Amino acid sequence: MATTGPKFVAVFLVGAVGIFSSMLQPRRNQDVAQNSPPAVVRLDKVPLGIAYTVGSRRTGSTATTDILYALNQVKSERGSKAPVVVIVDPRVSITDIWNLDGIAGKAQLDNVRYFVINRESGVMSELKWGPTVPISTNPN
Repeated sequence: MATTGPKFVAVFLVGAVGIFSSMLQPRRNQDVAQNSPPAVVRLDKVPLGIAYTVGSRRTGSTATTDILYALNQVKSERGSKAPVVVIVDPRVSITDIWNLDGIAGKAQLDNVRYFVINRESGVMSELKWGPTVPISTNPN
């Protein structure tokens, strides 16, 4: 029985293509992350709570429109190192911002920055998370 028959060659080629393409995928995602503009997420206060927008799409409450699904799509298309800019309405509570940070973590996005906008002055300020410390009046 020869191991170089047509079936063997076909199986070998399919396997080689699969291995090669799996090696290229992470590289492709890294290149996209470094060379593409950031994904933009808006976090707005609305009468019924919080509204999330990813890119130009508003999220919803179904399995394929919720915020986690939308952020997973960003990771799938651009990679975990893709820059993500979150524009935060100043009326949104810090708890809601932390919630979005947790959701971005579940989506395995590692390059997320948060900015609170000030419409009157036309500027925004970046929020940066520091290390956690125990609750105290003298945090050291």
